[in-house]
Amino acid sequence: MKGCIQQLTIYPVKSCAGIAVDSAKMTPFGLEGDRQWMIVDESGKMLTQRANAKLALIQPSFSNKGLVLSHPNAPSIEVKPNLETTPVLVWRDSVSAFMVNQDVNDWITEVLGSDKPLRLVKFDNQKIREPGSVERFGETGKHFADAAPYLVANEASLTSLNGLLSEEGKSQVTMRAFRPNIVVSGIAAFDEHAVSSMVFNSGASLVCVDHCQRCIVITIDPDTGVLQKDRVPYDELASINGMPNKPKAAAFGVNATFSSKNKTLEITVGDSLEYVY
Repeated sequence: MKGCIQQLTIYPVKSCAGIAVDSAKMTPFGLEGDRQWMIVDESGKMLTQRANAKLALIQPSFSNKGLVLSHPNAPSIEVKPNLETTPVLVWRDSVSAFMVNQDVNDWITEVLGSDKPLRLVKFDNQKIREPGSVERFGETGKHFADAAPYLVANEASLTSLNGLLSEEGKSQVTMRAFRPNIVVSGIAAFDEHAVSSMVFNSGASLVCVDHCQRCIVITIDPDTGVLQKDRVPYDELASINGMPNKPKAAAFGVNATFSSKNKTLEITVGDSLEYVY
């Protein structure tokens, strides 16, 4: 069955706002530039929207000098990584990361309203991260993604969910709430869970590993950084697409891994793809 790429998004800073792009390079470790940066606490532990929903309001972008961070209530700031490294934690995975200029750390601490110092770090691409989910996503990994290097979502699934929300008189949600890297079309709602792989016309391919179990982050309004009332759309999603053998847990999108022989391949919005079942 044929389909099409509808959206591509990279998330340079883990759990912060994404950047919609027209094309991106696929690598074994995710889209190039995806989740290369992360905010951590004093102990080096990752900070995500699960703990501070206001991360949604930090908007990364790139200038000719590198990464820039913006926020509705503060002037933008340039990020300057240095050669000093520090160990950080992504769940239980420990990996080395580069530190940045202190004014950026102060800026982040202030805009997030933290009473404890926070730090921004950059992944050390010379190091290998040994992920906890070896049986699911392979023995080595890079970048700061939770587990899978790719999250692929289906446009029709969002349409189905929004249809239910509309019937119940609740506000619809956008794809931004689900933070996928790749949004595709051409298959029925939630049929992505039955797909074994996706082959793009560039020659790149993804193996669809398993359902993506969602958490409280999907109930955060990406425009305000505020939790939606009554767990919307978590409960509604669970009612029409629960996790296998765990029906009260909502699923949306598929975790996927890169399976192409080439180390990098470019994909573009509008590219066709084939679904393999």
